[in-house]
Amino acid sequence: LQVEISSLPVSKNEVDVLNKRMVEAEIRNKELERQLTDHTKVMKSSSNEKFLTIRRLQEEKISSNSQFDLMLKTSEDNCERLRLQLQRKSQTDSLLKEVYLENAKTSTALSTAEEARRIAEKQLTAEKDKYLSLVRVLQKVCPIVLR
Repeated sequence: LQVEISSLPVSKNEVDVLNKRMVEAEIRNKELERQLTDHTKVMKSSSNEKFLTIRRLQEEKISSNSQFDLMLKTSEDNCERLRLQLQRKSQTDSLLKEVYLENAKTSTALSTAEEARRIAEKQLTAEKDKYLSLVRVLQKVCPIVLR
């Protein structure tokens, strides 16, 4: 702004000082506007970065939740499979125990039967020996009768 000296009761020196101050104020004003523009750009950029960061974090959260759900489902499936496997193993163990007990009973019965067979064989051998002895005695005493 230029002020006309002739219409005001101010000295030229004062007008020069005021003009100089006005120019300095305009320069300062332009500098402040430039800084404000720069700060606005930074704020917009920062705000945009924050928005993008929030969006990225939300997507990561969704992805993590999906991974967690999948891992939980897999863990539940594995637990169920292991539970069934343990149940079958327990049944197998029970059956195996029954087989061992039956085998022990059978072994005992077999041992008893073998001992009885041995005793019977000894008795049979003794009876055969008696029979053969009697046959010999009879052959000596009555050789004609036995023919």
